Amino acid sequence: ATAITPIDCFGNTNGEIELLVNNYTGAYTYQVFDGSGVAITGVIGANTSVNPETISNLPGGNYYVEVIATDAPFCDALTNAVTIASPPTA
Repeated sequence: ATAITPIDCFGNTNGEIELLVNNYTGAYTYQVFDGSGVAITGVIGANTSVNPETISNLPGGNYYVEVIATDAPFCDALTNAVTIASPPTA
């Protein structure tokens, strides 16, 4: 995963990360977690026909994404940690 859009103003939730699935084609699910392992999103269905996938509306902070293939070979993976930058408090 890669951070592509930082927060424009402290407290906003307009950050974005990009999820690129390599070496797999087909349907999968993903879920975003914060740096403490708390789920930030529900489980979201996706497909590699849209690759990379943009994940929007995130606040500043550290994240990782769990990806689970729902077609053969039914593998799962965790992404690298990604940081969405945010300006300091006002």
